[in-house]
Amino acid sequence: GLAYFLLGRHDEAEAPYAKCLAATDPADIAMPAIIDWSWMNKMRLGKKDEAKELLKFSNPDMDAGENQFYQNRVLVYSGLKDPESLMKNLDGSPLDALGVSTQCFGLSNYYFLNGEIEKSNEVINYILKEGYWPAFGYLAAETDAKRRKIT
Repeated sequence: GLAYFLLGRHDEAEAPYAKCLAATDPADIAMPAIIDWSWMNKMRLGKKDEAKELLKFSNPDMDAGENQFYQNRVLVYSGLKDPESLMKNLDGSPLDALGVSTQCFGLSNYYFLNGEIEKSNEVINYILKEGYWPAFGYLAAETDAKRRKIT
């Protein structure tokens, strides 16, 4: 699903994301990441109602462990957190490089999907400047930057 998402082939990403969602226990700490990428993909396809349905699988009280950045993104999509909160850790401290790539890509995508393109582009530039290329969020920001011709 992620490979198709990065290639912009969102129709083809749907089936792998659906399989992953169906095969994962709701209590599994991977669930926030699955919900997140599935939600973003459906939103980019314009399937807002289906994307909203995905949020029902989330547990806002879950300790998502290594997937906490994704959990935070899902909480923003659900309206339970302020979008700007994604620019820092839960305790208010600055994000590390992985956090910038992961959590801030969710913010960039959120802005993009809500028509705030300039804000989205600013966050993409922030992610790319941080330069943590091993993160999926960095790769997604890089592909969005190329598609939008952000300099």
